[in-house]
Amino acid sequence: MARDGIGNYPNTLSYNGTGLNAYSAATSLSAGIPVLSPPDISKGFIPLPTGATFTTLPKKFIRGYTESMNFTVQKELGKGWVAQAGYVGTLTIHQHTRYNVNYGQIGGGAASQPYFRFN
Repeated sequence: MARDGIGNYPNTLSYNGTGLNAYSAATSLSAGIPVLSPPDISKGFIPLPTGATFTTLPKKFIRGYTESMNFTVQKELGKGWVAQAGYVGTLTIHQHTRYNVNYGQIGGGAASQPYFRFN
């Protein structure tokens, strides 16, 4: 959860520039980093420029936790022999993860994304 909370809470707008191929630059150093204007959220939809992504935390965030446990049994069998068995376990409840709610179908491109029709 910490990596998502470090950004601009509660939303993060980021940009990934790409060139013509993996060996060419997206832009020149003299042009600098492109300026991203903050999205206008008053219209009910958020149009993003090409290469931009938008991340937000869920409205009803549930903080996860991890439980650790161990159990050991030891029995003396006699004549210097001892038997021992143990178990160590970890259980994570409400593990925080990221979900892409706008994923497209394989081979469907951007048009197969659920929110494509909203621009």
